Amino acid sequence: MTDANAVRYFQDKLAYETSAREVVAAVKAGDKMTIVDVRRAEAYNKGHIVDALNLTLDDLANASRTLDTTKLIVVYDWGPGSTESTRAALSLASQGFRVRELLGGFEYWMRMGLGIEGPDGIVKHRVADSMVTTAPVGWD
Repeated sequence: MTDANAVRYFQDKLAYETSAREVVAAVKAGDKMTIVDVRRAEAYNKGHIVDALNLTLDDLANASRTLDTTKLIVVYDWGPGSTESTRAALSLASQGFRVRELLGGFEYWMRMGLGIEGPDGIVKHRVADSMVTTAPVGWD
């Protein structure tokens, strides 16, 4: 017997969340998206996902002034223990944007060994965390 509530829940989850792997694949495929980092400017300036915009929840209150309404918006914060990206996604969705929340946020992105842009503008790759992946960069 199929649990219809579980099916709907997981369909919705997949529709509104995305993984680092999916973001990298979409960028490589040429998909147009805007990545938004909702952490404090001090954290963003220390390092962020390449080409991510740093916008606070207040900045997103009238996002149509800043963001392209035709692009998918991917939001992230520090990691799974934070709700800022969820709040940002809610704000954007309520304004009519197509939005997804990046699972694990910046923490998981870094732990995967994916590219981050530092304060000097240089893209760096950390060694992937062996507890996350056995590949030197990215995922298995």
